[in-house]
Amino acid sequence: RLLSGAERTTVKRQSLPVQDITMNSQPTERFVKQEHEDHIIAQVHERKKTVERQRKRVICIAGEKQERIEFLEKLVDTKPEVVKKMKQSMEELEKKLTNVTEQLAEERRKREEAEERSLVGAEKEKEDLRKRLNEMETMAEQ
Repeated sequence: RLLSGAERTTVKRQSLPVQDITMNSQPTERFVKQEHEDHIIAQVHERKKTVERQRKRVICIAGEKQERIEFLEKLVDTKPEVVKKMKQSMEELEKKLTNVTEQLAEERRKREEAEERSLVGAEKEKEDLRKRLNEMETMAEQ
């Protein structure tokens, strides 16, 4: 089990007789100083790591900004061509939309005509059946 400096000192003092505590006081102070220096070194090392990470991040962000700038410059350079292409594609889409709308209207008209024809056919069939029924009734009465 790892102990901090204060805990180690406490453990040493508890395990040593009273006379030995005074004799061991200098190495303990040295140990505390060493631990303090180690802590400072660790902080400096951690700060260096943080600074390096931030530096890399700044470089990365700068690279992304440069890429965006280049992309926008290309877009500005090719803008008339891009606009032409977009207009052409819009016109093509409008034509397709018009064609599809016309096709749908044609299909709807055909469907309505077929429904009308079937209704007219059903009406004729109904009339024919009524006539036959009347004929059968008259024959049955005779």
